[in-house]
Amino acid sequence: MNGANHQMNAVTTFPFYTLEGWNMEPPAQADLPLKGDTVIGNDVWIGQNAVILPGVHIGDGAIIGANSVVGSDVDPYTIVAGNPARVLRKRFDDELIDLMKNGRNTRRRKRKATS
Repeated sequence: MNGANHQMNAVTTFPFYTLEGWNMEPPAQADLPLKGDTVIGNDVWIGQNAVILPGVHIGDGAIIGANSVVGSDVDPYTIVAGNPARVLRKRFDDELIDLMKNGRNTRRRKRKATS
């Protein structure tokens, strides 16, 4: 997700260097505010018009409410909504969440062992 990596230390944040005829060199990678990869886990439900900002990690089984703005990481099996997105509740109790996370890791290990 490269959409929010605009140069902040220039007169404008618009990336004119992307347009033909401007004869501009793109800024150095160090001049861009790279926030890291945005990672969406498995079985995540993202509501309509939700915005997930760069660098956010959303855990497996999470639910993001419609029109939410997610600017921080979301734990697995957690329901968040709002602007900014806030935790409403967990989908399951901690014991079941741990069981599901451990079960998923066990299946991954078995697949690697048979490959």
